[in-house]
Amino acid sequence: MKKIVGIILVAVLLLAACAPAAPSGPAATQAPATAAPTTAPAATPTPAAPAEPDDIELRFAWWGSDSRHERTLSVIDNFEKEFPHITVLGEYAPFDGFQDALNIQIAGGNPPDLIQQGGDYPLMVNMEVVLELESFVGNEFDDTYFDKDVLETGSMNGHLYAISLGTNMPTLVYNRTLLESVGAPLPPDRATFAELADYFESIQPLMPAGTYAMSDLSQFNNGLSQFLRMRNRPFWNNHETQVVESDLVDWLTMVQDWRDRGFVPPYDVSIQFNGVGPEQSAIVTRVVAVSSFWSNQLVGHQGLTEDDLELGQMPVPLPGELNGLWIQPSQYLCVARVSENPAAAVQFINFFVNNPESGLILGNDRGISSNSQVREAKMAVANEVDEKVYAYYATATERTRAMYHNSPVQAQWNNENDLIQETFGFGRLTIEQAAKEMYDTIQRLLG
Repeated sequence: MKKIVGIILVAVLLLAACAPAAPSGPAATQAPATAAPTTAPAATPTPAAPAEPDDIELRFAWWGSDSRHERTLSVIDNFEKEFPHITVLGEYAPFDGFQDALNIQIAGGNPPDLIQQGGDYPLMVNMEVVLELESFVGNEFDDTYFDKDVLETGSMNGHLYAISLGTNMPTLVYNRTLLESVGAPLPPDRATFAELADYFESIQPLMPAGTYAMSDLSQFNNGLSQFLRMRNRPFWNNHETQVVESDLVDWLTMVQDWRDRGFVPPYDVSIQFNGVGPEQSAIVTRVVAVSSFWSNQLVGHQGLTEDDLELGQMPVPLPGELNGLWIQPSQYLCVARVSENPAAAVQFINFFVNNPESGLILGNDRGISSNSQVREAKMAVANEVDEKVYAYYATATERTRAMYHNSPVQAQWNNENDLIQETFGFGRLTIEQAAKEMYDTIQRLLG
């Protein structure tokens, strides 16, 4: 029976049981030189029995919803049936607190063999936590049908460190059931931030008491990324940024304007939804009619509500422009540098991302598969929710710009920016002061 351990448990030591030595056949007896010749056939050595592989244990740490955990455990079960000498111990948790628990394990020199990471995996590279994987490509990892440009996003400094578990896009998500019940039109397509603001303001009078048209974009870090991309200034590209302080002033001015116009919850309400899981999100609890998250998160959210959730386009740069979106791997799998069984770990990654049956079990919870065969298998049996994600991709991929690597300081930035946004949201910083703190923080982290 597979052992399942929580992320906060003390990590177990990995023991490799040595297989007994393979038996050898009896040696042929050589006749003395003076013996008479014989016509009897020479003794044939008994062939050596194939060596049984050593038993291996791998620890796999990931975050996510209950649905993700169940799907992942099912894939682990299938992997263990195909490779009975390998046991995979799951260490899983909600997103909130996952990285802190992982950092404790890393500091103790005992990280999991397999580590799920987001776009900030470069931090793990800089900390020398994860292993270079290029030597396994074409061997334990089959890249025949895997999108080469997506595979490349897991590379830094000429080495492959992370393999994408799927791709996604930032989206607007709206509660069609709620909007139609109050007689509000659906969000416009190809709208700018200014046009969306006018739409939200127009429907706010229709919203029930305590309900708002739109969530606070300052709670979604990629709202700022979207805003900056429209100015052709990527927030991060590895260890560089093109952000200038006036960009941040403009962003915060817009955030404050949306609050002042009353279609976004007051900050003391919005902050309650910062970092919560899907079941507590503002869109599922009907506090807002429209929100923003990654396309792969539709599966987890839709499973928690009977309301009909739909995906819509993030704002475009200018009226009529299309290229405001970007495709980004949702999560990656990395192998710990200290893993005693890296080849087995990469075997598991290969089974996870390249096996069509695994793809059918996992669905689009971690994003659209980067293996063309897996994509075809999933599209053939897509349910209604998955079809919404595929339909969104079919339209949105025509409106994308180049994808950039996240910075190794992404996680630190998110944490520090949350504090700045909290201070600003409660009115203890002006727009200019908050923008300066954000800009100075970016420069300090990059420096």
